[in-house]
Amino acid sequence: SPTPRYLCGHHSHLKSLLDARVTKGSSSEANRFLPKRPPQARPQSRATDSDLTMIKAASSLLQELTNGKLASTIQSFCKRAAAESSDKYWLKHVKNHPQHALPPSPPWSKWVEPKELESFMGSLKRDAQAATSVLSSERSVTMELRRLSDLGTYPTAELALIRKEYRSLEEEWAAGPGEDEASGGSGGKQGESARAGAQGRSEVELEIEFCSRKLLLLRTRREEVENG
Repeated sequence: SPTPRYLCGHHSHLKSLLDARVTKGSSSEANRFLPKRPPQARPQSRATDSDLTMIKAASSLLQELTNGKLASTIQSFCKRAAAESSDKYWLKHVKNHPQHALPPSPPWSKWVEPKELESFMGSLKRDAQAATSVLSSERSVTMELRRLSDLGTYPTAELALIRKEYRSLEEEWAAGPGEDEASGGSGGKQGESARAGAQGRSEVELEIEFCSRKLLLLRTRREEVENG
């Protein structure tokens, strides 16, 4: 499309670049930024006044700010958004559409049920307590390492044991339930003892156990050095 006369040289060049990118069957992106009804420039107006009038004409937001209609526009939008969020609107939507065409409910919608919400909050509380426990243990481990460093001791053997403990707990987590438990067999006293041990613990429980063992090893070594 021809460049409007009211555009300056820089904006005319920008419009030409946007027009050159138009593909077959589509309109220029420049149309999004040009006023639908460009104002007529007044002969006696100053250049700055003409530019301001052009900017207002190109922006519906500025037009509504100027004529005082922006408040009513926002109120109408809020009322429509609130109406579409209501149960009545949803029920109407459900009745007018087949069940398979409805979008799935968001995961958090189950929290409307008090029992589901209580269960989730309890799980969240347990996770927070576990994270606090792990953080406390890790801070204690860091302190033990600093004290060993001040004593000029490098815990070579303890670090090897810590890596061994980590691999052991990692294998336990990857293995899941024991073979006897998975197959449903009794396995005698030996199988019951194994199942009563570490098998079946959650990842958080294993993480807390690892932190406790790590702290115990380093603290024991530090006390040996201090007492020796």
